[in-house]
Amino acid sequence: MPGYKKTNLDLENPPNWLTFLKDKIELRALGITVTRLPAGKGYTFLHQHKEQEEVYMVINGNGIIHIDGEDIPITKGDFINVYPQSKRALKADEESDLILSLIHISEPTRPRLISNAVF
Repeated sequence: MPGYKKTNLDLENPPNWLTFLKDKIELRALGITVTRLPAGKGYTFLHQHKEQEEVYMVINGNGIIHIDGEDIPITKGDFINVYPQSKRALKADEESDLILSLIHISEPTRPRLISNAVF
């Protein structure tokens, strides 16, 4: 048995919404998700975590990340670390899909829904 697990994902054209890599590469403590938000679409809820930091890495496209009431423009090449207690949501701009990777340490509890996002 090899000492690694490998998978491949077309980052130029990933599936819409969420692709979880945890099981595909047998991660135990780390979570990696590739997200593709279609143009003009995004998460419709704010959420936060009890302990989990999330690092977002923008692979392609433009959009906003809404953190604690502030809309922050994001674009290809941006990295943003969102602290656990911060309330967050994402949205792609109207002209392009937003493709990003989300990296986090696995947390045993699910994110806490705060409210529907309006931005």
